Amino acid sequence: MKSVRIDTLTPREREILTLIAEGNSLAEIAQKLSRSLKTIESHRLAIGKKLDASNRVELTHIAIAEGLVNVQTDHHGNTRRTDTAGLAATELAWLERINTACADAKGATFIKRFCDAASQLPGITMAAI
Repeated sequence: MKSVRIDTLTPREREILTLIAEGNSLAEIAQKLSRSLKTIESHRLAIGKKLDASNRVELTHIAIAEGLVNVQTDHHGNTRRTDTAGLAATELAWLERINTACADAKGATFIKRFCDAASQLPGITMAAI
């Protein structure tokens, strides 16, 4: 994992990072914190710059590694919900599965692999994709 400077985050940025890692959308975070979506998006970009992370998966990895959220695994290595972090861990596992399936694909092959991987997720149908 990349070297992380979590101590460079403001208290608000830590709070937002934690909420992201718990599986909240930016709109949900804006509502919870009584801030505009634009403000939360700006915070998210600042967090990403400070932590050298470009997406939710990387931010969630960092938050877990830094102990901002609790995620446990069972004896099979599957993630298990311990609190709201369980949702983020599940979302992270799904995104990792899709990333793995699409890793070396480009163009139409990428789209096919993405759709195939996404359609295997619970509650997702090809019509939804």
